[in-house]
Order: sequence, then structure tokens, then C-alpha cells
Amino acid sequence: MRWISLWACVLVAGMTSVAAAGGGGAPHDVKAAVTALRQDDWFSAIALATKAIDSGELKGFTLVSIFNTRAIAYHHVNRDADALADFAHSLDLASAPGYAKGDVGGIYSNRAGVYNSMRRYDLAVSDASEALRLNPNDYVAYHYRGVARAKLGNFEAAINDFRAALHIRPDFGSARAELTRYGIH
Repeated sequence: MRWISLWACVLVAGMTSVAAAGGGGAPHDVKAAVTALRQDDWFSAIALATKAIDSGELKGFTLVSIFNTRAIAYHHVNRDADALADFAHSLDLASAPGYAKGDVGGIYSNRAGVYNSMRRYDLAVSDASEALRLNPNDYVAYHYRGVARAKLGNFEAAINDFRAALHIRPDFGSARAELTRYGIH
């Protein structure tokens, strides 16, 4: 399952001008880490994200986002304990006053995907539900919650989640495939 948070795309756009202005350092490493993630170069994404984090130069949205980026890369190299630690750190940082709740939803959604792959479906449902509370248009969170609910035997709720994902994003193939699996076209 390939998934990259919308955060990664926003982060690249936001950091492009910063990296161009500075020519290097942590902003450059952030941009390079996100680019590596988008290219499925997980180990480079981890190394670059770690370098950016360790620099001490990052703050706010960028710091929260780079932990989220590294968590996704960790998951793809089967380091789920490290991924969960980075998601938790992102959530701790994002709980600071003034941080937009919509930004936090992506972290919960991504962590729900990791919980699904770990077969921790109750936690996946919880995180996906929190992501949807924060951002009701997160079609990926609907998908992750649907997968978890199906694994827990709650097929009616799962089907409703897959339908909700498709209502938001009609071309979302993963949700369509899940409905097809249950004989719904």
C-alpha cells in the first residue's frame, strides 16, 4: 500500500522557496527528504529527515511535518515502532497552542494506516475516526477505517466508509477495490 500524506506535498511547496533562498541546511534536507519519500527512496528519506531534525533549525509546521515524513518512511522499511514514535512526537509538537487542528488530522490518518498493517485494527479505527473528526474530507482516513472495520467484522460500517471515501474522491481506486471485494459495484 503506497500512501503519502498531503502534508508531504504541502511541505515540498512551502519549503521550495525556503531552500532556494538558503541554498542548503535543514530546509534543503526537508525538501530532499520529501522528494525521496515521493520517489519511494525510504532510506534516503529517513537519513535526510533525521539530518534536518537533528539540525535544530526546524520549528512549527515544518518540524511536525518532517517527523510525519520520517514516520512514513520508517513504516515502509518495516520499522513500525520507530514510525509510531515519530507519529507520537508529531502529535505532541502539534498540540502546541495555535496549531491548526486540520493539520493534525493527517498524522492520525497516516498512523491509522500503520496500525492496519500491524493488525491493530481497534487502534486504526480510533485514529482514523480522530482524523475524520478533525478533517471530515479525509478520504484516506475513511479507507483506513473501512479496512480496519472490515477486519473487525463490522462489514456494514466498512462499506459505508468505503462509500464515503468514494463520495469525496470518486477516482480513489483503493476504496473501489474494497467495495468490489465485498461484491458491491
